Amino acid sequence: MKSVKTKPKPVTRTATLWCVSLVIATLVSLAGGMSPTAQADSGRQWPVTGSVIRRFQKPAEDWLPGHRGIDIAAPAGTTVVAAAAGVVTWAGVIAGVPSISITHSDGLKTTYQPVIAEVSIGQQVTTGAVIGILQAGHATTDCLHFGLLRGTTYLDPLLWLVAATPGPIRLLPTDTHIPLISKRLLQYLADAAFSAE
Repeated sequence: MKSVKTKPKPVTRTATLWCVSLVIATLVSLAGGMSPTAQADSGRQWPVTGSVIRRFQKPAEDWLPGHRGIDIAAPAGTTVVAAAAGVVTWAGVIAGVPSISITHSDGLKTTYQPVIAEVSIGQQVTTGAVIGILQAGHATTDCLHFGLLRGTTYLDPLLWLVAATPGPIRLLPTDTHIPLISKRLLQYLADAAFSAE
């Protein structure tokens, strides 16, 4: 019987990002999950405290349906804070939805919906600064839709937040934290994923 030789397929950027995401998710699960109130050395923090109720779903093509951010459960009236320092580049209404965009020094842009702005375009904000008040209406459950872009490319904001979130390690005493090398590895992997776009 003759064996058939096949050429291996080249590794695509999507496959690479998927692998990086898997490694980050594994490290996070080993680290004890995500802590929405934590702020790390990276200068990032969760914009509201709550559970992620809908994950990022990048469409195969820009014009196809998908979910270009994450939804974080929080009641209407919740104070929303800047996830990282930057400049407010939009504060207004888009298609009837109150929205805020902040552009950060690394070129990334975070978006917040539906949020009534307490900031104005051109205003500098620091990590954790109050930027607005969450409104009802994004989904059947009150939540913040939080997005992340590099240029016009949507990225998974959960990976960006998780890479910046320290957490206790499971199976060790509660006062034991992730070793610094693990935090740096998470940050390196997340940065590599975002710069690959």
